Amino acid sequence: MYQDYIDSADKISDRRHQANTLFLTINTALVAFAGTLLSEGQAGFLWIVALAGIYFCSYWKKLIDLYRGINSAKFDIIHKMEQQLPMAPYDAEWALLEEGKDESVHQPFTKIEATIPKIFTYLHAVTILMSLLLLANTFISISDK
Repeated sequence: MYQDYIDSADKISDRRHQANTLFLTINTALVAFAGTLLSEGQAGFLWIVALAGIYFCSYWKKLIDLYRGINSAKFDIIHKMEQQLPMAPYDAEWALLEEGKDESVHQPFTKIEATIPKIFTYLHAVTILMSLLLLANTFISISDK
């Protein structure tokens, strides 16, 4: 039963990695598409692409938080199961990592992982601002003629 539970925790980690890969790919494609629109003089649509990127980033962050909660619960159960076993490798590992209390010893993966959607969100927000400025400039140029 212990090994089955360890395997289920690994499967959650695999799904988490796949979700991160998917959202990284989507955001990279959106940024590339925004660059293509900009280079082709289609700045009017940039804000739509960037808004979609912000939506995907917010959903990505929610999934990261969801997976963090699931993993935390699974490892709490694993630690409780290990109290009944002759060896407790996860408890020993957690002790060596000072239970995450010192970031110089251990920095939670979720903290690092959550930075990526934040960076993309800022990038998409800047793209929206740039799009609005380009649109305003276009309207000003048209009205000057």
